[in-house]
Amino acid sequence: GFVGGGYNNLMNKGNVQGQLQYGQRFGKDEKLGILLNSNYYQNNLGSDGVERAIKDNELELRDYELTRTRLGLSSSIDYRFNNHHEVYFRTLYSRFTDREWRRRYVFVPEDEEIEKLTKDRFEAQSVLSLNAGAKHIFKNFFLDYEVQYSYAEQNTPYDNEAGFITGMSSNLSYADTKFPKIDTDGDYTDNSLYEFDELGMGSTVAKDKNITAKFNVGVPYKINGSEGLLKFGAKVRSKDKSYNITQNTFENLGGVPNLDQFAGTPVKDKFFDGKYAMGNPLDIPKLINYFNANPGQFELQIADKAADEALESYKASEDVMAAYLMGRQQMNKLMVLAGVRYERTKVSYQSKDVVIAANGDLEAIRPVTGSSTYDFILPQIHFKYELTKLTNLRAAVTASYARPNFS
Repeated sequence: GFVGGGYNNLMNKGNVQGQLQYGQRFGKDEKLGILLNSNYYQNNLGSDGVERAIKDNELELRDYELTRTRLGLSSSIDYRFNNHHEVYFRTLYSRFTDREWRRRYVFVPEDEEIEKLTKDRFEAQSVLSLNAGAKHIFKNFFLDYEVQYSYAEQNTPYDNEAGFITGMSSNLSYADTKFPKIDTDGDYTDNSLYEFDELGMGSTVAKDKNITAKFNVGVPYKINGSEGLLKFGAKVRSKDKSYNITQNTFENLGGVPNLDQFAGTPVKDKFFDGKYAMGNPLDIPKLINYFNANPGQFELQIADKAADEALESYKASEDVMAAYLMGRQQMNKLMVLAGVRYERTKVSYQSKDVVIAANGDLEAIRPVTGSSTYDFILPQIHFKYELTKLTNLRAAVTASYARPNFS
């Protein structure tokens, strides 16, 4: 194993990573083998950014702070009865987390406005995979088979973003293209000048489950001294995927205090070495606590909520069955490989359709369901001719198709 670390000067935080591995075969004949592996890292990173929207004559100051972690665990256990028969069981688990804080100023000279936006998001991704199978070599043929279960989940329990706005004029100068100059008619970092505009609180969950089973049989043979192989097999896979979103956006009904009542501590790093001021950012938990205590001062955008949740949420399933037959024949310097694969796919899904009226209002949300079944016969043939020990000529004709992804 090993342990390592580092230091991020921008964030004034350390990073760490490490790995442990153990493997050994047991018993007098070493028939049982075990391999265990684990790894972990934590990375604290960030960025300072200036972004310009030329068309709209807008400028953004962006301060990012992120903490990412990854944990990986895997194991492999096999038992070799002899040189011809073996069984195995393998596992894998991975978890990745991403915590993001994003603080922005948006200068809009045309509207004489400055927006102050803050985002706080946490996302966790996890994958679990289990495989069990065996390999056998018999007198006249060989056989392998495997079953697999995998489950993946992406969970964003909170994705919160709040915006405050002030009516302050600004002037942008790009004489210095790397660090544009910002002139305002007041102190744009004064939080008491910013009025509440909007609070968005969302969460998402995506789930993906796969169950797979397969087998392969190979029969070696010889014809007039030339070696060949006849092989066939089948595979089935069942896949279920879903995505659900909750999105609540609130605007001001009146009475929500200005930003200075929800200010947090100053950003630790000096933004662009002090070339720009970021002031005290919004402390989103303070704003959410105020929201929970005073819900009557906030107005839920019901139509937007219904449309966003309906458009993005879905459920889908896909069942695939496939079988193949192939043969390989070696004739002196020429190798011929020919085969055919049959594949059948059945897909079903559930989602929703959003109807918007001509005036832009939400008119209706309608459930949508559908399914389709399709199959293909896919032949192929490959040739390889050995001109010399260092030169081969290859030619092939194949048939294939593309399957769409769920998203």
